Amino acid sequence: MEETAAGIEAAGGKALAVPTDVTDQGSVGKMVERVLEEFGRIDLLLNDASSFNAIGPVREVDPQESWGDVTTTLFGSFLCARAVLPHMIEHGSGKIVNMSGGV
Repeated sequence: MEETAAGIEAAGGKALAVPTDVTDQGSVGKMVERVLEEFGRIDLLLNDASSFNAIGPVREVDPQESWGDVTTTLFGSFLCARAVLPHMIEHGSGKIVNMSGGV
């Protein structure tokens, strides 16, 4: 994350790396607060946090591990969108892009 932020800044952009547990509403809230402190607004949310620990035949995958993947990928996206929407609505604009991928 720090390397990506440094690359963005080296190319002339502004970046802020904020380690966040996207499955924790409080952590997501703190991340949004930090971004607003730094930039003053949020115009784009790119939800790309995913977990792919439960890979394999269903009969072999641990159910709790699978649920962890769902929690990170889906619930994390929900919490992040929910946290930024009030700011986007207040400014009358904003985009949310949801991505998910795996190996």
